[in-house]
Amino acid sequence: MMLQPSARQRQVSRLRQAAAEKGLMVYLSDLDDASGVQVASYILPVVETQKVSAEWCIAKQKTKHDVHFYEQWDWRGEGTCTDAQRPRLKKILAELPKDIVGLGKNTIGVYVFWLEKSAKDEERAAVENVFQILRRLAALLDSEKEWALS
Repeated sequence: MMLQPSARQRQVSRLRQAAAEKGLMVYLSDLDDASGVQVASYILPVVETQKVSAEWCIAKQKTKHDVHFYEQWDWRGEGTCTDAQRPRLKKILAELPKDIVGLGKNTIGVYVFWLEKSAKDEERAAVENVFQILRRLAALLDSEKEWALS
């Protein structure tokens, strides 16, 4: 008897295949240190033309608070974006779909933490949306770098 993948497993497979076709890399990452919850990191890789500057990550918190960077969004770890980038980053955060729960920049590229929710048979459109978010984030962060934009 062979086990068949569930409908959800097939959907996630289609999402990740569409991402690979766009040149995105997908990894599983811990959402935070305490919960043990894993989410998919969709990464737009950078083509190294110079040394990567500071790494940072911002993640959605459970509640809005005045001490957070923006509404429910707050920095994880030590790094942050520059003061000049903050207004545009807030605009990106305000427009994110609810199932994107984090984003950032590291030595590989720019990334989002995505819960991979999409309507049935709309996987390509969902991945295209994530791809466009990553392009906007890349443009915001480093105009000096050449990004792997397909």
